[in-house]
Amino acid sequence: MSGVSPIVSALLLVVISVVASVLIYFWVTSFQGQVTQQAGTPKALGACLKIEGLEVALRDTGGVAYKIWLKNCGSQTLHLDYVYLLDLSGNVYHSYLAGGWSLSPQDTQYLWLWVPIDKLRIGERTTVKVVTAEGIEAYYVFTPT
Repeated sequence: MSGVSPIVSALLLVVISVVASVLIYFWVTSFQGQVTQQAGTPKALGACLKIEGLEVALRDTGGVAYKIWLKNCGSQTLHLDYVYLLDLSGNVYHSYLAGGWSLSPQDTQYLWLWVPIDKLRIGERTTVKVVTAEGIEAYYVFTPT
């Protein structure tokens, strides 16, 4: 009977090792999936957009054209999607399709934004929101004059 105990204990060690290996395998693969999923988000890839400034480029009886200076402060090319004008409550009162043009990493360019006279809110604090196809957003607050 003294020979059975070492065999049972060796068998138990093998079973425990196999179970532990399977558990570690599943834990590592699920952790790897979470890291891959997080790395796929735009902010994790080093995407960054900044509105450097805004100026009146043209004013006439039909409205105002603004130059919005945009800087891609990240390491990937961004594609501009929409520009929104928001009131103090965050409600969109004017939107503009930016056309999907690209902005290379570390590049600064300007975007023309035409605001018709009936949409212009002179003297009201306004937020410009620029959104890219990659999901990056930038904000700039100004008061139209």
